[in-house]
Amino acid sequence: MFDVTADGRYQVKQRLCSFAQFKKLNLMDTWPHRKKYDVIFCRNVLIYFDRATQTQLIRKFANLLVPGGKLMIGHSESAPKTITEIEAEGKTCYRRLGYH
Repeated sequence: MFDVTADGRYQVKQRLCSFAQFKKLNLMDTWPHRKKYDVIFCRNVLIYFDRATQTQLIRKFANLLVPGGKLMIGHSESAPKTITEIEAEGKTCYRRLGYH
């Protein structure tokens, strides 16, 4: 899945890169997503928002995940316990609850 570069960093294997899409998204706008995702990475972004907005964004992320899907956030971020769609699987990983 990953290759190790000469300087010891990890890099996604080239054959997997064709499955990834990178697009700009304003988190405060309406999101155009229609499909569900297996994993969402939003690391070190939520710290720039107040707690109410963080809660709103995490709930939106959770609703875009397939059951069992992962939400990866930064080490200084956490999801409020009031969000019942996900559960913690460590400090920075949350799993979407529900059945396939």
